[in-house]
Amino acid sequence: MKLFYNIRQVCKITNIPASTLRNWEARYEFIKPKRNEEGTRIYTKDDIEILKKIVANLKTGLTIGEINKSILNGDKLAYPFEASINLNESNILIIENYYRALINLDLNELSKQNELIELSFDLENRIDYVYGPILERIGEDWSNNKISVAEEHFSSNYIRRHLLNIIGSSPQSPSLDKPYIICSTPSNELHEGGALLIGSKLKLLGFNIIYLGPNLPILELIKTASRFHKCYVVLSISDPELIEKSIEELVHAPFNVFIGGKAVSLSDLDFVKKGSVQIIRTTGRKSFEDLLNLISMDN
Repeated sequence: MKLFYNIRQVCKITNIPASTLRNWEARYEFIKPKRNEEGTRIYTKDDIEILKKIVANLKTGLTIGEINKSILNGDKLAYPFEASINLNESNILIIENYYRALINLDLNELSKQNELIELSFDLENRIDYVYGPILERIGEDWSNNKISVAEEHFSSNYIRRHLLNIIGSSPQSPSLDKPYIICSTPSNELHEGGALLIGSKLKLLGFNIIYLGPNLPILELIKTASRFHKCYVVLSISDPELIEKSIEELVHAPFNVFIGGKAVSLSDLDFVKKGSVQIIRTTGRKSFEDLLNLISMDN
């Protein structure tokens, strides 16, 4: 049994960036890894379990500062209660077979599994229970060396095409009673899964979606948004180094900006709104619900 883990291994296990781990170590008390004779950080299994619980609590919308305060107050850190997903064994097996066909690059089997997916899940549930979780699993399996780069590329692009088809589906004419919503990621952010998932779900609700893909300069984003009378911008960020820069560049934008994603849920931002920018700390289906509530409050 492995007793100690280095920071690279911990990052792979917990999906927390190394820069975030170092920042938490400097600012908070809940993780203080020891160092070996070479000065390298070493983490225990207990350290990793604490980090997993922290990530789970961050996904509910708590801030890292709130979690740290709770720990300092002597509260026991636990996994948050989550309502069970109503998937039967047959549906779980279909999703697993779909994933296996993806990473095996098996086009014949994928064709069969696609038919089963379409019969078993409506579009909204496909996004929530198939495409979203599979994109996350692809990223985790790749970072843990369980799948190859080629398998990751093929699988991610296959799911990406499905989501783009939803965004580009009819009706093509704009909904006059719905605002325009621009979905993208900022410059140097290449992971577009979050933006695609949000854009797809908003499209199903009749919003006018302008999907601009990943890695978009903020200036181009502002120019594009200025074309529309009523417009919101949704940015997904997985790189913690891009959060503050994106906020500062959009804080005075003449439209509302919603910023979410993995990096935001892990960040130690001490505000939820700054100028035109609204922070969404939750992830998954909860983040979509929070986004909808914010948009409805503004209309």
